[in-house]
Amino acid sequence: MDVLTDVDRLLAKMDRVAEKVNHASYGYSGFFDAVKVKEENLDRLIDFDNKLVESITILSIEIDAFKAEFASGVTTNLKVRIQAVGDKVENLEDTFDTRQEVILGVS
Repeated sequence: MDVLTDVDRLLAKMDRVAEKVNHASYGYSGFFDAVKVKEENLDRLIDFDNKLVESITILSIEIDAFKAEFASGVTTNLKVRIQAVGDKVENLEDTFDTRQEVILGVS
């Protein structure tokens, strides 16, 4: 029962990151937009987004391991698994937060 609080915090983190991704800019700017995205920056953005997909794949593997352990009834490592998933979510969020810099060509 003590891991339920940790799971709630983890779900809140995941929801926060999901909302950031859902409301992110596509990186395309129209002809009359104030900020123009150059083609080379768009290519960097595509590479960056591909790396994000890799990070999401790694996160998915970690979540699957957590689910399998939970489903098997083994609860001794649940806190460790929750922390591992949380760390991966935070890393994904930190990486995603730099996306705007990539779009603008700053990073």
